[in-house]
Amino acid sequence: MLLPHQYNSVETLTATGTISQSTSVTLLATGGSAATYTLGTGTRQGQMKIIICTALGATTTVAIGATVGAAANVVFQAVGESITCMWTGTAWAILSFGRGATGSNIVGTQDIT
Repeated sequence: MLLPHQYNSVETLTATGTISQSTSVTLLATGGSAATYTLGTGTRQGQMKIIICTALGATTTVAIGATVGAAANVVFQAVGESITCMWTGTAWAILSFGRGATGSNIVGTQDIT
């Protein structure tokens, strides 16, 4: 079974901007200043989007245009934090939050507003 190109593509963002709808994985690699990214509407029902923070100098916000539920912004505050979303046809459903940390007191630092 051949998969669309989207399932095999990754983008890396280093400054404030728009998250691509044509890639399945977005790596956020911000420098020393805070950045804000926008995740707009999906392109088809069932579309998956994985967003991973790989480098962080200051908090990084992903503003999600439409979500299932009340969440509208996800604030990444540590390297390794991630979200996985699915487009329902009308909104993004946030399926999971991830954190690549070790040690005690691992609750996570992601804020949702």
